[in-house]
Amino acid sequence: MFCPTEYCASRAQPSVGDSPYLKHIGESLHPDIDFMWTGPKVISKTISVASIAELTAVIRRRPLIWDNLHANDYDTRRLFLGPYSGRPSSLLPLISGVLTNPNCEYSLNNIAIHTLALWVGCRAPPSSHSLMDVQIAGGVELAKEAESVIGRELNGGVEPVRVLDQTPEGASLATFEPSKMLEVALKEWIEEFHVSTRKPLYQQPTEAVTHHSSSSSATKGPSPFSLDDLRLLVDFFYLPFQHGMLACTLLEEFVWLKENAPGYDTKQMYRDHADRGNGGKVGQWLERTKQFRVLCTAVSNMYVRLTTIPNRLILYDLYHYVWDAKEMTSLLNSYLSWLEAGGSEVSPEREPYVRQGGIVADMQRLLPQMSSCEELFNHHTAPPHSPSPHIYTIRPYTLDDKGSVYETCLKTASCGDDATTLYPSNPELPGDRFVGPYCVLSSELSFVLEDSEGVCGYVLGVLDSQRFYERIKKEWLPLMCSKYPPAGSKAMNRTEQDMLKQVMNPESCLLPSLHKDYPSHVRIDLMKRAQGPGVCTRMINTILSTLKARGSCGVYLELNSCSKKDVQLYITLGFTVLDLSNDALGRDPPPNAMVLVRRL
Repeated sequence: MFCPTEYCASRAQPSVGDSPYLKHIGESLHPDIDFMWTGPKVISKTISVASIAELTAVIRRRPLIWDNLHANDYDTRRLFLGPYSGRPSSLLPLISGVLTNPNCEYSLNNIAIHTLALWVGCRAPPSSHSLMDVQIAGGVELAKEAESVIGRELNGGVEPVRVLDQTPEGASLATFEPSKMLEVALKEWIEEFHVSTRKPLYQQPTEAVTHHSSSSSATKGPSPFSLDDLRLLVDFFYLPFQHGMLACTLLEEFVWLKENAPGYDTKQMYRDHADRGNGGKVGQWLERTKQFRVLCTAVSNMYVRLTTIPNRLILYDLYHYVWDAKEMTSLLNSYLSWLEAGGSEVSPEREPYVRQGGIVADMQRLLPQMSSCEELFNHHTAPPHSPSPHIYTIRPYTLDDKGSVYETCLKTASCGDDATTLYPSNPELPGDRFVGPYCVLSSELSFVLEDSEGVCGYVLGVLDSQRFYERIKKEWLPLMCSKYPPAGSKAMNRTEQDMLKQVMNPESCLLPSLHKDYPSHVRIDLMKRAQGPGVCTRMINTILSTLKARGSCGVYLELNSCSKKDVQLYITLGFTVLDLSNDALGRDPPPNAMVLVRRL
């Protein structure tokens, strides 16, 4: 076989019919040598009978199609799992064969090869001058047969095709329909997902695969990867020129939600008066947001179930593609939460740029690229080296979350460890000190982290720290005075008494002179099960972007000695350590305390 320099129509100069190069090849190349051709372009969406007829007349032989439809070596973020399509089966008598250049990942080419095989099995009924028996002489006979095929197409469509050999279950005898052939291939491929490729040399210790789970989830685990999961996967990684139905639905719904997002005050009014049927357009937006999140959840669940499949070869080949898709749907979901919490959709301050291809790039383009929230809505989280089934969702705090947030605070109040035993009589004391004022007085800047077991973390923000502490004294402390006995009560142990003193004496840790540069502050706590790769980064970026969008110019956060190991993470996020030797604090800092600041 011979690969020409002009191997597709777009490279033929000046055109296929007038190319001196192609004419010379047609006249000089031995007739037994196949001529490779990719179609109109290097990666061709369609290859028509007319285009092959034109080429045939020039090169004087049936071309060998070198098909790049499923090739993904030009973009490491793209994968093509859709069916072979865009090539009518009436091409088959006019070509000498097809070479497919599929995905680089060997185990992921089942659909590409299977549907190509089904396509090759379809041929038009033989005519009195079947091209399979024609001796080519200068390309004349082949060109005439091609013209007759084109004529049949113009006069009402290609004649029905038949499958020459055995017809696979589910395949049609009448015509090659890519969607039906895809379903045939899917039902065969799903079986490979459940064939184990593991041959462990030793038994893994139990603790290596155990996670902090409730008793029900620990014993039951995720359901097996299903045919519906595979359909969703294929829809997200379909073909170079199109996405599958579910992926298109996700993109279209997000565009509608983004363009029709009501203002914050309107949504709040809807929540306050929902029982009166006063929803209108806002009610429709919230309902469609709910349905959109169902699809996002389906993507997350698909990812979780994929991580448990026995065929680890398929898992590792799919892993980073599905991780990217899962992370991007999470970002879309986070953006809707941001709008729901009061963010606004504004025009980008600069042209968006594409960092990845395929569905991931299309989802990224839908997100805002303005500087006020670019950190929140730019996907840059690398997947963990080992596939993990854990999925985390960041969403705005609601009143129903109070108990879960207080519990999270209690279970992280002892240098990140469970402090339940330290507060036997008053388990809500840490919550009343560290989260209660934020959830009541700054709920619009409060976000929770949620996994399959429930709330497992939170990040809380305050736009104006000075005003916040003034409100605590006026609105929060009276509630605390009525809830707890005076400090020093014998009903409390020493730890509880110390915490009560902090509850009753709240104040900013910065001097007023520094509030001009750092008016806002944040607090973040994560349970141990939520301390996975990128989780803290995403939480911090969520609150920083929201604060910046609301006009903040700087932020600070206070760490105790237990959190010093996290300092490097915050430094990578743009924070700097405040020099406490210059009397920067407005009060005496706790021993080994550390304050970090960042301009926004």
